Amino acid sequence: MLDLIAAMGGNLAAYGVNVPELMRKEPGETPSGGNENALIAAAKKRALSLGADPVEYQLRPTRTTGNTEADLKKLISNQLAGHIDSESLERAGKMGIPTGVDSGIDVVSYNPSSDASMLAHELGHGVSAKTKVGKNIRNMRSNPKLALAASLAGILAPVGAAAVLPGDEDAGASLALAYGAIAPALADEALASKNALAIMKDAGMPANLKQRGRLAGAYLSYATAPMFGGLLLNKVGNLIDADVDELI
Repeated sequence: MLDLIAAMGGNLAAYGVNVPELMRKEPGETPSGGNENALIAAAKKRALSLGADPVEYQLRPTRTTGNTEADLKKLISNQLAGHIDSESLERAGKMGIPTGVDSGIDVVSYNPSSDASMLAHELGHGVSAKTKVGKNIRNMRSNPKLALAASLAGILAPVGAAAVLPGDEDAGASLALAYGAIAPALADEALASKNALAIMKDAGMPANLKQRGRLAGAYLSYATAPMFGGLLLNKVGNLIDADVDELI
């Protein structure tokens, strides 16, 4: 079990406070299951209100069993919460990867027992991908080459800043560079949550305080990850800086 949790690493941190909700076995007060049609209709309405084409979704529900290890594996493989836009699926098809999805359709994975806000958030990603701004942000996040570049920048830039800038008072620069590297992911998550609130309202189930907290918690989980990573890499850079100073 500990090996599995360690392997999940960043994925588990990204889900943050919502892990128990995403792995819920029994439905709560406002579950995703049974509200799919209303939420999808509201998502299409949201896209039209933003001047975008309505999104066509293929839903892939996956229930949890109560077996923690098995359910964690479902979570890390995005079976309990995930969205793949149609363009990414089409790129995969051109690479010879079978998707089993028709052209122009987004795939959303979810746990029917989890709160409706979780499904609304994933549907919100689909809405974002149809808008001009959201599409550009999504492409920056999902494009393999750009994603690799951002990941390397998030690792190398804080180290480089700490190594180049004299002394140890350079944590601010390292943090700024770390956050800059994941800016597309943060923007994408923020847009999805904003869309989720509109989707829930149009579906006749406006988000209550707890549901708003879940959506905010998901964003904060993404937002705090670079803080710890940036500070750790800053320390690495300062060690390099100290070694170089000793050589000079």
